[in-house]
Amino acid sequence: MADSPYLTAPVKSTGMPKGIPYIIGNETAERYSFYGMKAILVIFMTKYLMDSNGEVAPMAAGDAKVWYHLFNSAVYFTPLLGAIIADAFLGKYKTIISLSLVYCAGHLALALDDSRLGLSIGLTLIAIGAGGIKPCVSAHVGDQFGKTNGHLLSKIFAWFYFAINFGAFLSQIMTPVLLDRYGPHVAFGVPGGLMLLATFVFWMGREKFVHIPAGGMGFIKETFSKTGLKIIGRLCVIYIFVAMFWALFDQSSSAWVLQADKMDRNLFGLEWLPSQIGAINPVMIMTFIPIFTWLIYPALNRVFPLTPLRKIAIGFFVAVPSCLDRNPNRGRRTAEYHLANRGVRGAHGGGSFYFHHRAGIFVHASATKNEIAHPRFLFNVRLHRQSLHRRRKSFHPKPHAVVYAGCRGHVRAGLQGR
Repeated sequence: MADSPYLTAPVKSTGMPKGIPYIIGNETAERYSFYGMKAILVIFMTKYLMDSNGEVAPMAAGDAKVWYHLFNSAVYFTPLLGAIIADAFLGKYKTIISLSLVYCAGHLALALDDSRLGLSIGLTLIAIGAGGIKPCVSAHVGDQFGKTNGHLLSKIFAWFYFAINFGAFLSQIMTPVLLDRYGPHVAFGVPGGLMLLATFVFWMGREKFVHIPAGGMGFIKETFSKTGLKIIGRLCVIYIFVAMFWALFDQSSSAWVLQADKMDRNLFGLEWLPSQIGAINPVMIMTFIPIFTWLIYPALNRVFPLTPLRKIAIGFFVAVPSCLDRNPNRGRRTAEYHLANRGVRGAHGGGSFYFHHRAGIFVHASATKNEIAHPRFLFNVRLHRQSLHRRRKSFHPKPHAVVYAGCRGHVRAGLQGR
Protein backbone atom coordinates (compact mmCIF):
# COMPACT_ATOMS: atom_id res chain seq x y z
CA MET A 1 0.00 0.00 0.00
CA ALA A 2 3.02 2.28 -0.54
CA ASP A 3 1.29 4.02 -3.45
CA SER A 4 -1.71 5.02 -1.34
CA PRO A 5 -2.40 8.79 -1.43
CA TYR A 6 -3.52 8.62 2.20
CA LEU A 7 -1.82 7.96 5.53
CA THR A 8 -1.76 4.24 6.32
CA ALA A 9 -0.33 4.46 9.86
CA PRO A 10 -0.75 6.93 12.75
CA VAL A 11 1.63 9.89 12.80
CA LYS A 12 3.89 10.03 15.84
CA SER A 13 2.38 12.84 17.89
CA THR A 14 1.33 13.63 21.42
CA GLY A 15 -1.61 15.74 20.25
CA MET A 16 -5.05 15.03 18.83
CA PRO A 17 -5.08 13.51 15.32
CA LYS A 18 -6.21 15.95 12.62
CA GLY A 19 -9.02 13.70 11.39
CA ILE A 20 -10.89 13.57 14.70
CA PRO A 21 -12.98 16.78 14.19
CA TYR A 22 -14.34 15.36 10.92
CA ILE A 23 -15.28 12.09 12.60
CA ILE A 24 -17.03 13.89 15.46
CA GLY A 25 -18.86 16.21 13.06
CA ASN A 26 -19.94 13.23 10.98
CA GLU A 27 -21.12 11.33 14.04
CA THR A 28 -23.16 14.27 15.37
CA ALA A 29 -25.10 14.61 12.10
CA GLU A 30 -25.43 10.84 11.59
CA ARG A 31 -26.78 10.28 15.08
CA TYR A 32 -29.24 13.15 14.56
CA SER A 33 -30.55 11.35 11.49
CA PHE A 34 -30.75 7.92 13.14
CA TYR A 35 -32.29 8.89 16.46
CA GLY A 36 -34.64 11.40 14.85
CA MET A 37 -36.02 8.71 12.57
CA LYS A 38 -36.09 6.16 15.37
CA ALA A 39 -37.85 8.51 17.81
CA ILE A 40 -40.94 8.93 15.63
CA LEU A 41 -41.03 5.43 14.18
CA VAL A 42 -43.56 3.89 16.59
CA ILE A 43 -45.85 6.93 16.55
CA PHE A 44 -45.65 7.01 12.74
CA MET A 45 -46.64 3.35 12.49
CA THR A 46 -49.53 3.67 14.97
CA LYS A 47 -50.95 7.00 13.75
CA TYR A 48 -49.68 8.09 10.34
CA LEU A 49 -49.12 4.94 8.26
CA MET A 50 -51.01 4.83 4.95
CA ASP A 51 -52.22 1.95 2.78
CA SER A 52 -51.64 1.64 -0.98
CA ASN A 53 -54.80 3.70 -1.65
CA GLY A 54 -53.59 6.67 0.38
CA GLU A 55 -55.95 6.00 3.29
CA VAL A 56 -54.78 6.09 6.90
CA ALA A 57 -54.10 2.48 7.97
CA PRO A 58 -52.17 2.54 11.25
CA MET A 59 -50.73 -0.55 12.90
CA ALA A 60 -51.83 -1.93 16.23
CA ALA A 61 -49.43 -1.14 19.08
CA GLY A 62 -48.27 -4.75 19.30
CA ASP A 63 -47.50 -4.92 15.57
CA ALA A 64 -45.63 -1.62 15.72
CA LYS A 65 -43.42 -2.95 18.53
CA VAL A 66 -42.68 -6.08 16.48
CA TRP A 67 -41.67 -4.00 13.45
CA TYR A 68 -39.60 -1.65 15.60
CA HIS A 69 -37.66 -4.41 17.35
CA LEU A 70 -37.11 -6.41 14.16
CA PHE A 71 -35.58 -3.27 12.69
CA ASN A 72 -33.52 -2.64 15.80
CA SER A 73 -32.31 -6.25 15.77
CA ALA A 74 -31.24 -5.89 12.15
CA VAL A 75 -29.34 -2.70 12.98
CA TYR A 76 -27.31 -4.69 15.52
CA PHE A 77 -26.86 -7.77 13.34
CA THR A 78 -25.59 -6.08 10.16
CA PRO A 79 -22.48 -4.74 11.98
CA LEU A 80 -21.05 -8.23 11.57
CA LEU A 81 -21.32 -7.90 7.80
CA GLY A 82 -20.03 -4.32 7.76
CA ALA A 83 -17.06 -5.24 9.94
CA ILE A 84 -16.04 -8.15 7.72
CA ILE A 85 -16.35 -6.00 4.58
CA ALA A 86 -14.25 -3.26 6.20
CA ASP A 87 -11.53 -5.40 7.75
CA ALA A 88 -11.19 -7.91 4.92
CA PHE A 89 -12.01 -6.11 1.67
CA LEU A 90 -12.66 -2.35 1.48
CA GLY A 91 -11.14 -0.82 4.60
CA LYS A 92 -13.13 1.28 7.04
CA TYR A 93 -13.20 4.55 5.11
CA LYS A 94 -14.60 3.09 1.87
CA THR A 95 -17.07 0.95 3.82
CA ILE A 96 -18.37 3.95 5.77
CA ILE A 97 -18.72 6.12 2.66
CA SER A 98 -20.45 3.48 0.51
CA LEU A 99 -22.86 2.29 3.20
CA SER A 100 -23.64 5.88 4.16
CA LEU A 101 -25.10 6.33 0.67
CA VAL A 102 -27.28 3.25 1.24
CA TYR A 103 -28.26 4.83 4.56
CA CYS A 104 -29.31 8.05 2.76
CA ALA A 105 -31.40 6.03 0.29
CA GLY A 106 -33.28 4.49 3.22
CA HIS A 107 -34.17 7.90 4.61
CA LEU A 108 -35.32 8.95 1.14
CA ALA A 109 -37.65 5.95 0.90
CA LEU A 110 -39.25 6.78 4.26
CA ALA A 111 -39.66 10.43 3.29
CA LEU A 112 -41.30 9.71 -0.09
CA ASP A 113 -43.53 6.71 0.66
CA ASP A 114 -45.58 6.56 3.88
CA SER A 115 -47.06 3.12 3.14
CA ARG A 116 -45.86 -0.26 4.39
CA LEU A 117 -43.88 -0.70 1.18
CA GLY A 118 -41.92 2.50 1.80
CA LEU A 119 -41.53 1.55 5.45
CA SER A 120 -40.13 -1.89 4.53
CA ILE A 121 -37.70 -0.55 1.94
CA GLY A 122 -36.61 2.38 4.10
CA LEU A 123 -36.00 0.37 7.26
CA THR A 124 -34.16 -2.36 5.34
CA LEU A 125 -31.77 0.13 3.73
CA ILE A 126 -31.23 2.01 7.00
CA ALA A 127 -30.53 -1.26 8.85
CA ILE A 128 -27.90 -2.13 6.24
CA GLY A 129 -26.39 1.35 6.21
CA ALA A 130 -26.53 2.26 9.91
CA GLY A 131 -25.60 -1.22 11.05
CA GLY A 132 -22.87 -1.62 8.47
CA ILE A 133 -21.03 1.55 9.51
CA LYS A 134 -21.58 1.09 13.25
CA PRO A 135 -18.51 -1.07 14.01
CA CYS A 136 -16.34 0.86 11.56
CA VAL A 137 -16.73 4.35 13.02
CA SER A 138 -15.52 3.54 16.54
CA ALA A 139 -12.69 1.39 15.18
CA HIS A 140 -11.83 4.20 12.75
CA VAL A 141 -11.38 6.53 15.72
CA GLY A 142 -8.91 4.04 17.18
CA ASP A 143 -7.04 3.92 13.85
CA GLN A 144 -6.08 7.56 14.22
CA PHE A 145 -4.09 6.95 17.41
CA GLY A 146 -0.68 5.43 17.99
CA LYS A 147 1.35 4.71 21.09
CA THR A 148 2.48 8.31 21.55
CA ASN A 149 -1.04 9.76 21.79
CA GLY A 150 -3.00 6.68 22.85
CA HIS A 151 -3.38 8.20 26.31
CA LEU A 152 -5.84 10.71 24.77
CA LEU A 153 -8.20 8.03 23.56
CA SER A 154 -10.44 7.95 26.64
CA LYS A 155 -10.94 11.72 26.47
CA ILE A 156 -11.60 11.62 22.71
CA PHE A 157 -14.17 8.86 23.14
CA ALA A 158 -15.85 10.95 25.83
CA TRP A 159 -16.14 13.81 23.33
CA PHE A 160 -17.16 11.34 20.63
CA TYR A 161 -19.93 10.03 22.86
CA PHE A 162 -20.93 13.59 23.80
CA ALA A 163 -21.29 14.39 20.07
CA ILE A 164 -23.48 11.33 19.61
CA ASN A 165 -25.79 12.39 22.39
CA PHE A 166 -25.84 16.04 21.37
CA GLY A 167 -27.09 15.02 17.92
CA ALA A 168 -29.52 12.54 19.48
CA PHE A 169 -30.93 15.18 21.85
CA LEU A 170 -31.58 17.74 19.12
CA SER A 171 -33.22 15.18 16.87
CA GLN A 172 -35.47 13.70 19.56
CA ILE A 173 -36.70 17.17 20.50
CA MET A 174 -37.20 18.52 16.99
CA THR A 175 -38.24 15.52 14.85
CA PRO A 176 -41.42 14.74 16.83
CA VAL A 177 -42.42 18.39 16.41
CA LEU A 178 -41.87 18.13 12.65
CA LEU A 179 -44.05 15.01 12.55
CA ASP A 180 -46.80 16.66 14.60
CA ARG A 181 -46.85 19.89 12.57
CA TYR A 182 -45.77 18.95 9.04
CA GLY A 183 -46.31 15.19 8.72
CA PRO A 184 -44.03 12.23 7.96
CA HIS A 185 -42.58 13.49 4.66
CA VAL A 186 -40.84 16.42 6.34
CA ALA A 187 -40.19 14.55 9.59
CA PHE A 188 -38.30 11.77 7.78
CA GLY A 189 -36.82 14.09 5.16
CA VAL A 190 -34.92 16.30 7.61
CA PRO A 191 -33.02 13.38 9.20
CA GLY A 192 -32.24 12.21 5.67
CA GLY A 193 -30.74 15.61 4.89
CA LEU A 194 -28.61 15.41 8.03
CA MET A 195 -27.35 11.97 6.97
CA LEU A 196 -26.34 13.40 3.62
CA LEU A 197 -24.51 16.18 5.47
CA ALA A 198 -22.80 13.59 7.69
CA THR A 199 -21.55 11.74 4.61
CA PHE A 200 -20.20 14.96 3.09
CA VAL A 201 -18.37 15.92 6.32
CA PHE A 202 -16.76 12.49 6.50
CA TRP A 203 -15.67 12.73 2.85
CA MET A 204 -14.07 16.12 3.58
CA GLY A 205 -11.77 14.48 6.13
CA ARG A 206 -10.43 11.83 3.76
CA GLU A 207 -6.97 13.44 3.46
CA LYS A 208 -6.67 13.86 7.24
CA PHE A 209 -7.61 10.30 8.21
CA VAL A 210 -5.34 7.34 8.75
CA HIS A 211 -6.57 4.69 6.29
CA ILE A 212 -5.62 1.27 7.65
CA PRO A 213 -5.47 -1.17 4.68
CA ALA A 214 -7.93 -4.05 4.59
CA GLY A 215 -6.46 -7.42 5.51
CA GLY A 216 -7.85 -9.48 2.63
CA MET A 217 -8.46 -13.20 2.96
CA GLY A 218 -5.64 -13.39 5.47
CA PHE A 219 -7.84 -11.47 7.87
CA ILE A 220 -10.76 -13.86 7.30
CA LYS A 221 -8.56 -16.88 8.00
CA GLU A 222 -7.04 -15.25 11.06
CA THR A 223 -10.37 -14.11 12.54
CA PHE A 224 -12.15 -17.40 12.01
CA SER A 225 -9.21 -19.54 12.99
CA LYS A 226 -9.31 -21.56 16.18
CA THR A 227 -7.37 -18.85 18.02
CA GLY A 228 -9.48 -16.01 16.62
CA LEU A 229 -12.77 -17.66 17.51
CA LYS A 230 -11.42 -18.43 20.98
CA ILE A 231 -10.67 -14.72 21.54
CA ILE A 232 -14.11 -13.66 20.30
CA GLY A 233 -15.72 -16.36 22.45
CA ARG A 234 -14.02 -15.03 25.56
CA LEU A 235 -15.22 -11.51 24.79
CA CYS A 236 -18.76 -12.72 24.20
CA VAL A 237 -18.91 -14.05 27.75
CA ILE A 238 -18.60 -10.44 28.91
CA TYR A 239 -21.00 -9.08 26.32
CA ILE A 240 -23.82 -11.49 27.11
CA PHE A 241 -24.38 -9.31 30.19
CA VAL A 242 -24.11 -6.17 28.08
CA ALA A 243 -26.72 -7.59 25.72
CA MET A 244 -29.19 -8.08 28.56
CA PHE A 245 -28.80 -4.45 29.59
CA TRP A 246 -29.41 -3.12 26.07
CA ALA A 247 -32.35 -5.46 25.48
CA LEU A 248 -34.01 -3.71 28.41
CA PHE A 249 -32.78 -0.22 27.57
CA ASP A 250 -34.08 -0.27 23.99
CA GLN A 251 -37.67 -0.59 25.17
CA SER A 252 -37.43 3.17 25.73
CA SER A 253 -38.25 3.92 22.08
CA SER A 254 -41.16 1.49 21.81
CA ALA A 255 -42.93 0.50 25.05
CA TRP A 256 -42.02 3.77 26.77
CA VAL A 257 -43.33 5.86 23.86
CA LEU A 258 -46.64 3.97 23.77
CA GLN A 259 -46.99 4.33 27.54
CA ALA A 260 -46.14 8.03 27.38
CA ASP A 261 -49.02 8.53 24.95
CA LYS A 262 -51.38 7.61 27.81
CA MET A 263 -49.69 9.67 30.51
CA ASP A 264 -49.81 13.19 31.85
CA ARG A 265 -46.94 14.67 29.86
CA ASN A 266 -46.82 18.07 31.53
CA LEU A 267 -43.30 18.64 32.79
CA PHE A 268 -41.48 21.94 33.52
CA GLY A 269 -44.58 23.82 32.41
CA LEU A 270 -44.67 22.22 28.95
CA GLU A 271 -46.72 19.41 27.45
CA TRP A 272 -44.32 17.05 25.73
CA LEU A 273 -45.04 14.82 22.76
CA PRO A 274 -44.82 11.05 23.40
CA SER A 275 -41.91 10.68 20.97
CA GLN A 276 -39.90 13.25 22.90
CA ILE A 277 -39.56 11.01 25.94
CA GLY A 278 -36.29 9.66 24.56
CA ALA A 279 -34.66 13.12 24.64
CA ILE A 280 -34.02 12.73 28.37
CA ASN A 281 -31.51 9.97 27.56
CA PRO A 282 -28.91 12.17 25.77
CA VAL A 283 -29.50 15.03 28.22
CA MET A 284 -28.68 12.83 31.19
CA ILE A 285 -25.72 11.26 29.44
CA MET A 286 -24.26 14.64 28.43
CA THR A 287 -24.65 15.64 32.08
CA PHE A 288 -23.10 12.44 33.38
CA ILE A 289 -20.08 12.36 31.03
CA PRO A 290 -18.17 15.24 32.74
CA ILE A 291 -19.33 14.10 36.18
CA PHE A 292 -17.96 10.59 35.65
CA THR A 293 -14.86 11.65 33.70
CA TRP A 294 -13.62 14.38 36.04
CA LEU A 295 -15.17 13.56 39.43
CA ILE A 296 -16.39 10.00 39.98
CA TYR A 297 -13.75 8.09 37.99
CA PRO A 298 -10.76 9.92 39.53
CA ALA A 299 -12.24 9.47 43.03
CA LEU A 300 -12.80 5.75 42.53
CA ASN A 301 -9.38 5.35 40.93
CA ARG A 302 -7.81 6.51 44.19
CA VAL A 303 -9.53 3.62 45.99
CA PHE A 304 -8.77 0.87 43.45
CA PRO A 305 -7.52 0.76 39.84
CA LEU A 306 -10.51 1.56 37.62
CA THR A 307 -10.08 -0.46 34.42
CA PRO A 308 -12.58 -0.27 31.52
CA LEU A 309 -13.88 -3.73 32.44
CA ARG A 310 -14.56 -2.61 36.01
CA LYS A 311 -16.39 0.46 34.73
CA ILE A 312 -18.66 -1.81 32.68
CA ALA A 313 -19.34 -4.05 35.69
CA ILE A 314 -20.13 -1.07 37.95
CA GLY A 315 -22.50 0.19 35.26
CA PHE A 316 -24.56 -2.98 35.51
CA PHE A 317 -25.08 -2.49 39.23
CA VAL A 318 -25.97 1.18 38.76
CA ALA A 319 -28.87 0.08 36.52
CA VAL A 320 -30.40 -2.13 39.22
CA PRO A 321 -32.19 0.65 41.24
CA SER A 322 -34.22 1.65 38.17
CA CYS A 323 -35.86 -1.77 38.22
CA LEU A 324 -36.65 -1.92 41.94
CA ASP A 325 -40.18 -1.38 43.20
CA ARG A 326 -40.43 0.55 46.44
CA ASN A 327 -44.02 -0.55 47.05
CA PRO A 328 -43.99 -4.06 48.61
CA ASN A 329 -47.74 -4.48 48.00
CA ARG A 330 -47.30 -4.62 44.25
CA GLY A 331 -45.57 -7.96 44.40
CA ARG A 332 -42.74 -9.10 42.19
CA ARG A 333 -42.52 -7.59 38.71
CA THR A 334 -40.07 -7.90 35.86
CA ALA A 335 -37.59 -5.13 35.16
CA GLU A 336 -39.18 -4.52 31.76
CA TYR A 337 -42.59 -4.08 33.41
CA HIS A 338 -41.30 -1.35 35.69
CA LEU A 339 -39.49 0.55 32.95
CA ALA A 340 -42.45 0.35 30.60
CA ASN A 341 -45.33 0.84 33.02
CA ARG A 342 -44.11 2.90 35.96
CA GLY A 343 -46.27 5.99 36.36
CA VAL A 344 -49.26 4.73 34.34
CA ARG A 345 -52.58 4.76 36.19
CA GLY A 346 -55.41 3.10 34.41
CA ALA A 347 -56.28 2.61 30.77
CA HIS A 348 -56.54 6.31 30.01
CA GLY A 349 -53.36 7.37 31.75
CA GLY A 350 -53.09 10.02 34.41
CA GLY A 351 -49.67 8.89 35.57
CA SER A 352 -46.91 11.46 35.56
CA PHE A 353 -44.25 11.69 32.89
CA TYR A 354 -41.87 12.24 35.80
CA PHE A 355 -41.83 8.56 36.78
CA HIS A 356 -40.22 7.54 33.50
CA HIS A 357 -37.42 10.02 34.10
CA ARG A 358 -36.93 9.07 37.74
CA ALA A 359 -36.29 5.45 36.76
CA GLY A 360 -34.27 6.64 33.79
CA ILE A 361 -31.65 8.43 35.91
CA PHE A 362 -30.08 5.12 36.95
CA VAL A 363 -30.49 3.54 33.51
CA HIS A 364 -28.79 6.45 31.78
CA ALA A 365 -26.00 6.62 34.36
CA SER A 366 -25.37 2.94 33.66
CA ALA A 367 -25.43 3.55 29.90
CA THR A 368 -22.87 6.35 30.31
CA LYS A 369 -20.44 4.13 32.20
CA ASN A 370 -20.86 1.27 29.74
CA GLU A 371 -20.66 3.22 26.49
CA ILE A 372 -17.56 5.22 27.42
CA ALA A 373 -15.75 2.15 28.76
CA HIS A 374 -16.46 -0.17 25.79
CA PRO A 375 -14.30 1.55 23.14
CA ARG A 376 -11.38 1.88 25.57
CA PHE A 377 -11.75 -1.79 26.53
CA LEU A 378 -11.76 -2.91 22.88
CA PHE A 379 -8.78 -0.65 22.12
CA ASN A 380 -6.92 -2.45 24.91
CA VAL A 381 -7.85 -5.76 23.28
CA ARG A 382 -6.43 -4.42 20.02
CA LEU A 383 -3.12 -3.47 21.68
CA HIS A 384 -2.90 -6.88 23.34
CA ARG A 385 -3.45 -8.65 20.01
CA GLN A 386 -0.85 -6.46 18.32
CA SER A 387 1.64 -7.38 21.05
CA LEU A 388 0.99 -11.08 20.44
CA HIS A 389 1.45 -10.62 16.70
CA ARG A 390 4.78 -8.86 17.22
CA ARG A 391 6.03 -11.74 19.31
CA ARG A 392 5.05 -14.14 16.52
CA LYS A 393 6.59 -11.82 13.85
CA SER A 394 3.31 -11.79 11.93
CA PHE A 395 1.92 -8.43 12.99
CA HIS A 396 -1.13 -7.11 11.11
CA PRO A 397 -1.54 -3.37 11.99
CA LYS A 398 -5.31 -3.09 12.11
CA PRO A 399 -7.86 -2.71 14.93
CA HIS A 400 -10.52 -5.23 14.01
CA ALA A 401 -14.00 -3.80 13.62
CA VAL A 402 -15.31 -7.36 13.60
CA VAL A 403 -14.46 -7.69 17.30
CA TYR A 404 -16.52 -4.58 18.09
CA ALA A 405 -19.37 -5.77 15.89
CA GLY A 406 -19.38 -9.33 17.12
CA CYS A 407 -19.40 -8.45 20.79
CA ARG A 408 -21.65 -5.42 20.97
CA GLY A 409 -23.81 -6.00 17.93
CA HIS A 410 -24.51 -9.66 17.30
CA VAL A 411 -25.10 -10.67 20.91
CA ARG A 412 -27.37 -7.69 21.40
CA ALA A 413 -29.39 -8.36 18.27
CA GLY A 414 -31.09 -11.55 19.36
CA LEU A 415 -32.43 -9.99 22.55
CA GLN A 416 -34.33 -7.05 21.10
CA GLY A 417 -37.99 -6.78 22.00
CA ARG A 418 -38.13 -9.41 24.68
